[in-house]
Amino acid sequence: MEVYNPDGTKAQVSGNGTRCVVRYLLERGYSPRLTKEIETVKGIVSNEILNGDLSNLKVRVNLGRQAKEIKRMTIKLRNKAVDMIYVDIGNPHGVRLVSKFPPDWKEQGYLIEHHRVFQPHKVNVEFGRVINKREMEVRVWERGVGAVLSSGTGASGAVLAGIFAGKLANKVKARMAGGNLEIEYNPKLKNLFITGPAQTVCRGVFYYNA
Repeated sequence: MEVYNPDGTKAQVSGNGTRCVVRYLLERGYSPRLTKEIETVKGIVSNEILNGDLSNLKVRVNLGRQAKEIKRMTIKLRNKAVDMIYVDIGNPHGVRLVSKFPPDWKEQGYLIEHHRVFQPHKVNVEFGRVINKREMEVRVWERGVGAVLSSGTGASGAVLAGIFAGKLANKVKARMAGGNLEIEYNPKLKNLFITGPAQTVCRGVFYYNA
């Protein structure tokens, strides 16, 4: 599986994309066995179909030992110090834990994505608001894309930052504008799991000049 952003850059890991590929294969009659492991640019991703009914498909994605680096950091934004938590789960995330979402979070997301500290590869940006130990509301600014309704790895990065800060349990419901995901982290194995639905939105034919 290869995932490309609208700006032409290649995404490293996609939790939502993996679930979509699983659904695509099932819709076309492939054996569920073929969906158990999908090769990505960051290695093999294992999947478990929790509900095989395509009208209500639910897939659990095991991203494996992806929590490579978590650290606190401070950057300058508009001449002000901004505290963040940097999370590397196969792709980079800069997470701000907030009590309420700033009105200009999209503008901040753009500025953080392009901040000199994160060059040349840039960074995904998440704003996470802790509701309780097992729930978090997340807004995502995805590098190369912009504001998105949902992101599997974005939600994972935000939840891991919350766990690192001692604000969340190891199993959390991440609420986003596009729907909810269940994020689970196994601290002993350092494995990261994303559970959520996968629905077909539309079908079409793409023509291009070879």
